[in-house]
Amino acid sequence: MVAGVVGSPCTNPGRPILNGVAFVSGVPDCAGNVCLITAPSESAVADHKQSELAMCTAACTTDADCASARFPSSQCPKLVCAVPSIVPGKENFCCQKLCMCEDDLTPGMNKDGTGAPLPRDDHGVAVPSACMQPNACMF
Repeated sequence: MVAGVVGSPCTNPGRPILNGVAFVSGVPDCAGNVCLITAPSESAVADHKQSELAMCTAACTTDADCASARFPSSQCPKLVCAVPSIVPGKENFCCQKLCMCEDDLTPGMNKDGTGAPLPRDDHGVAVPSACMQPNACMF
């Protein structure tokens, strides 16, 4: 296993998954020192349907930043650049773009749903409406 590559597995030390996502900072086996943990996903590949996905992540600007770092044995067939959290607080990576599994995107939050399309940043990444508000990530 190649330690530290975005998309490579990391260990959840028991952090609860709230609002579909959790983060563990200071992870030495991840190059970006951040482990992103997502709940099981019905739209995911077989292994991720039954269990959480814990993978190394890093800041990104576009999908290309994540695609080039994909770890081949991951439970995630495609990594994309997205905003995984709108939970206030720096420890929650609120409104920050990180590499995450495409299967874990949430319609209406970080990918278009049945309503109006989400706003996009200058790089075409969907931005949750909550992140468009002033002071969106303040306590």
